[in-house]
Amino acid sequence: MSVVTSVLKFVARIGWVFASSILGFALFGLLLNIVFFLFLPDRCAVQGSVGAVLADCTDAVLIGLLFLPLFPILYGILGYKFAIQRSLHFGYVQNRDFLFRYIIDRFAAFAQKYAGGSIAGATSIASRFVDKLDNLPLVLRLVVGAIKKVVPMADLLDHINPDELNNLNDRDTVAAHLAKETDRYLKTELLQPDTTLPKILLAINVLAFVLFKWVF
Repeated sequence: MSVVTSVLKFVARIGWVFASSILGFALFGLLLNIVFFLFLPDRCAVQGSVGAVLADCTDAVLIGLLFLPLFPILYGILGYKFAIQRSLHFGYVQNRDFLFRYIIDRFAAFAQKYAGGSIAGATSIASRFVDKLDNLPLVLRLVVGAIKKVVPMADLLDHINPDELNNLNDRDTVAAHLAKETDRYLKTELLQPDTTLPKILLAINVLAFVLFKWVF
């Protein structure tokens, strides 16, 4: 399998990890709260005009808005954050060779485009590449964006030898060196997806259902 094919498969897989994480959270939150909403006790008769219903059933409307759509939206927000964490773990911890090889290839392409068609000028625009990340897919921009908050990516790219960057056979070595330097700043255990906030939200969600069904 060629390097290009392997990298493309990696990009597709990390995109799936990101999308499936968000969809999983959003669908779980939506379905759970639809079930909770259906099992809540009736609090008023739905009769008359919309204005009359809103006036007579204010508490029921607010409770309904809490379960649909507020809780599902919160699940979606946490799902987005979890998706970034999971993608970062998948990309950096499990597949860092592919990740950094892809970054090196994109950096070389960026240099050829913006440094007068010559990779020799790559190091002079390393900061611009890290700031823009405009030739990376959205998911990888999020992953690299999370990494660069801790790692001085521009400085590391700035020290790459343009001759090695220009030689396709040397790019694996360059990528391995970049990964090794990045390891100095990042610790693997810090990249584990954190489920604390989702668990807290689920507990609050269940507690709210219990309170409104059997207490209030």
